[in-house]
Amino acid sequence: ASADAKQKLNTTINAGAEYSLLNKKLGIGLLYTGRLLEGSTYSEIMTAATYRPAKWFELSGSYSFMHSKFKTFGLAMNVAPGFANLFIACDYLILKRTPLVP
Repeated sequence: ASADAKQKLNTTINAGAEYSLLNKKLGIGLLYTGRLLEGSTYSEIMTAATYRPAKWFELSGSYSFMHSKFKTFGLAMNVAPGFANLFIACDYLILKRTPLVP
C-alpha cells in the first residue's frame, strides 16, 4: 500500500436505553443507530425485549421498525452457569420461505 493512501472512516452513533420490570426478570429497550455516510445518512430504531428467568439464562427478541417491514426479527439466547458462557443469536430471522421445487 502506498504511504499517501488515506481512507476516511464513517461516523456511527449508537444510543440505547433499557427499562427493567418484574424485579429485573423482564427488560424492554430501544436502540438508535445512525450512520453518517459520504453524501447520505442511514438511521435505524430497534426495540428489544429480554426475559431473565434465572441469573444464568436469558432469552431476547428484537425488531427494527424502519427497515424490516414486519418481515424480520432477531433472537438471542444466553446461558452462563458460571464456568462458561454460551451466546447464540441471529440478527435476521426471516419468516418467509420459498417452497422447494421437485
